[in-house]
Amino acid sequence: GAVAPGEPREEDFRVPAGAIPGTIALRLDIDAGIHTAITESVEPLIDFPYGCVEQTMSRFMPAVAAARALRGAPNRWSTKLPAVVATGLRRLYDLQHTDGSWGWWSGGGSEAMTAYVLYGLSVCKKSGGGVDRAVADRAATYLSTRPNVSTVGPRSAAGGRLPISVPVDARVCIALALAEHDSAWGAPGFATRRLIGRLSDHASDGPPVEEAILALAAARVGMREESERLAASAERRPIGDVATASFLLQLAAIRGGDPSSALR
Repeated sequence: GAVAPGEPREEDFRVPAGAIPGTIALRLDIDAGIHTAITESVEPLIDFPYGCVEQTMSRFMPAVAAARALRGAPNRWSTKLPAVVATGLRRLYDLQHTDGSWGWWSGGGSEAMTAYVLYGLSVCKKSGGGVDRAVADRAATYLSTRPNVSTVGPRSAAGGRLPISVPVDARVCIALALAEHDSAWGAPGFATRRLIGRLSDHASDGPPVEEAILALAAARVGMREESERLAASAERRPIGDVATASFLLQLAAIRGGDPSSALR
């Protein structure tokens, strides 16, 4: 719970009548901000078991986000989080294929999974993590040379078990991953801009989450007018899922705008 400044609060703790003496303990965590809530939420994810690439990312991404949010704040994860991030990086390096891709395990590469990992590596780099650029560059090269990236054809669902609750064109995921990569390492981004431009022309044909993702990607590579156009279009459409709201909130943070449309 939360306690407002200057306002006392009482809580009752009821011990079951049949409790065995000495078997009950009370731990009280007090924090001046939201740090306790973050650490409590991330704790089960930090202990998530390693396995395939998707499982590794399910542990790695929350650790990166928590480490960034808790930077400089005293908490019980201040020493553990960097180790979790470092272990996740090593695991992802080991699982990368020679062509720069990642799959679910050691089989063939997956465009959607490679985009997911490259996105995570780029966010980690921008959060101050020491990411091997050669690993990220190989992934970016793999994604940018996919046949379906250089053409505009039927929508291709990313599918699989990626953490997006609605179907998304795989090329939209690739565009965001490449934009985050270019932004993180200061790459020119010419190919990424071309891809975003081609996809933007048909974005309204898909769900609003695709316009929101492309707006965020465009913002990352300096396509401000295109980003504003896509964001405005996405905000005019009904938002019925967490994924769309999440990307619109990220856009609001970049633009310094009103997040109310994403929160409604």
